[in-house]
Amino acid sequence: MAQSGFTPIILYHSDTTTNVPTTIVSGELAANTVDGKLFLGTGTNTYKTLLNVGASTLTLAGNLTTSGAFATTITTTATTNSTLPAGTFSLGYLNIPQNSQSAAYTTVLADAGKTIFHPASDANARTFTIDSNANVAYPLGTVLQFINMTSQAVTIAITSDTLTWAQGGGTGSRTLGQYGVANCIKIATTQWLLTGTNVT
Repeated sequence: MAQSGFTPIILYHSDTTTNVPTTIVSGELAANTVDGKLFLGTGTNTYKTLLNVGASTLTLAGNLTTSGAFATTITTTATTNSTLPAGTFSLGYLNIPQNSQSAAYTTVLADAGKTIFHPASDANARTFTIDSNANVAYPLGTVLQFINMTSQAVTIAITSDTLTWAQGGGTGSRTLGQYGVANCIKIATTQWLLTGTNVT
């Protein structure tokens, strides 16, 4: 929509579906307003498709490269299928982020998928508590990992929800010994399953 007092800039364009710029020179831009495509002239009567937003699909020509911190959120309202090319690629976390704690600690939402780490430098018994679903509604399948590097025991506790030990099926707090690793997986709204080594 043109603004009062301004001169509009209009690209070469077509309002006819499937039309492409057959007469375009290097550096010129052209658009197809129906198909939602943007073209760049690369020579006499030659072009590349820069952007394709037809049929509610955004297609970028070439590779998308970023540098520095880059964050994006993708929200979908239907089933989404992604095809990854053959070769080497990475997707998601390739490590387990660490949250080192040298005091009694109650987990928070940001701990999902992380290790609550008791370092060797803190030679004290500690209690690490998984907060209740009423306070922190972790999604089903959330994993909280606990590691204890000291000779002093770490108690893995829970508030009002249920913590079940995979070895034997008992419930309640568990003790994590030195060099112990415990993984707690949320399997129901108020239930966690614990498995690991050096757990009693």
